[in-house]
Amino acid sequence: MRKPSARWRFTRRALHLSAPYLLGTAVVLVTLGAAQLAVTQRAKVDLADYTTGLLAHAEDVARASVDGLNRVLRIGAEPCGPRDLAELRLIAFHSRYIKDVGRVISGRLLCTAMWGRLPTPVKLGPPHRVVRGYSLWRSVPAPGDDRIKVDLASYGSAIVTTAPTAFDRVSMPLGSIGALVISRDGKHHFQTFGDAFDLTLGKDGLAAPLAGHISTRACSNEFDICVVSQAQAGSLWDQPSWTIASILALALVGGGGLGALLKVSQGRRRALHRMLARAIRHGDIDLVYQPLRRLSDRRMVGVEALARWRTLAGVDVPPDTFVPMAEEQGLGTALAKLVIVKSLEEMGPRLRRGDGFYASINLSAQDILDSELRHFLSEQTEAFGVSPADVVLEFTERSTASQQDLADALGQLDQAGFRVYLDDFGTGYSNFAYLADLPLAGLKMDRRFTRAMGTLSPASYAVEAICAMAKALSLPLVAEGVETEMQALAMHRLVPEAVGQGWLLGKPCKADSLPDDMLGLTSNGSPAPA
Repeated sequence: MRKPSARWRFTRRALHLSAPYLLGTAVVLVTLGAAQLAVTQRAKVDLADYTTGLLAHAEDVARASVDGLNRVLRIGAEPCGPRDLAELRLIAFHSRYIKDVGRVISGRLLCTAMWGRLPTPVKLGPPHRVVRGYSLWRSVPAPGDDRIKVDLASYGSAIVTTAPTAFDRVSMPLGSIGALVISRDGKHHFQTFGDAFDLTLGKDGLAAPLAGHISTRACSNEFDICVVSQAQAGSLWDQPSWTIASILALALVGGGGLGALLKVSQGRRRALHRMLARAIRHGDIDLVYQPLRRLSDRRMVGVEALARWRTLAGVDVPPDTFVPMAEEQGLGTALAKLVIVKSLEEMGPRLRRGDGFYASINLSAQDILDSELRHFLSEQTEAFGVSPADVVLEFTERSTASQQDLADALGQLDQAGFRVYLDDFGTGYSNFAYLADLPLAGLKMDRRFTRAMGTLSPASYAVEAICAMAKALSLPLVAEGVETEMQALAMHRLVPEAVGQGWLLGKPCKADSLPDDMLGLTSNGSPAPA
């Protein structure tokens, strides 16, 4: 065997000696990189928090203006008469974000609460923006004093002046943050905060941020308002010296960077919690509806309401994430109420036809047990003119509630006229005796059993038992997750009157995109003959 050369022996010895230092350097570099990432992510979270808060305040100001305009239009007195002026002053006095209100006819300002009836009507110039009938002026001379610049909004014969202090409650951005309150197309600027130089709203968000900067935007679902923000990304070396020293110390003992990453992750989750709470509070949870079709003729007999959440930054958060998050924050009931109201409002015209078409709403077992929520259900169906019989409530059997408490609550819902279905049936521990004691109106078979039909999976053998149990209890059966024609035909053979739900029978969509007819679908997706 050839003896290693002196050069090879020297190289190997050098590697052995330097390995600990190389490893230590690698740990330091990785930790510093992780710490820099944490600083950048923290800056992004801070920027997103500031942007979301500023948008919420801008919405409050816009909402106050719209409310003020509507109140002016409802006065019902002779424009600019004594009673009209008295009501205008009252409206201005009680509004936090409105400085003045008045009357405008044919583009001329006739009177305001502050200036009274003007000796000569003031002709307003062309508005800087018109959206949905609302006219907006930015920084124009006040009617009584050209030295004063004001923002105006008008609708019909009503006009309001935004208070110059409307945004005083918004804290000035920290550090290098710059922000604009802007129209959705970026052509109208409402307010500017901090260093907002070169901030613009591009087609897909902000234009490319300046070097070393981060940017974000958030847009209102209610108004033609967006907030665009930009800030320096932040540098680890800009942090306090003791912070840098601590990070280096952690790097020397290894694993210190993981704590920084974990903190960032926790910070992002806290920010998501705050955004979800705001979305629920402002009704920014959307609903889509998935058709429920009778398998015998593929006629649509109902829909299931499904909650969807898109953050103001345009990120879609799956229900499996935000629903448990809402429950963790104690907002589960508020979310349930929002879904109830929106589904009754959006599907109300269809439900009021009285042809047996129903809307299915998901609730937790805790919601079912909540007497206040049960009362809320009855109130809302009455308010929207919807029969409780056309509302199906779904809940899962994974619950720690006692059977007697659950049976009592279900009994009260049954007496009120609602139907309750047990969702995800087959995944829990319900037996025949348990189900027989509950006043249920139907069962929904979990999608994993539907997918197993026609296969040799152990789950496929449970399908017949589930169908037999539903038949013995005289309960309608809904099969979830019907995605193939084979699954639909197999379920129809087992339970001829079964209802199916799945992409084969219809994908979730907005209420106004649902088919309006009751025609069924053939196996190729075309309408079946009536």
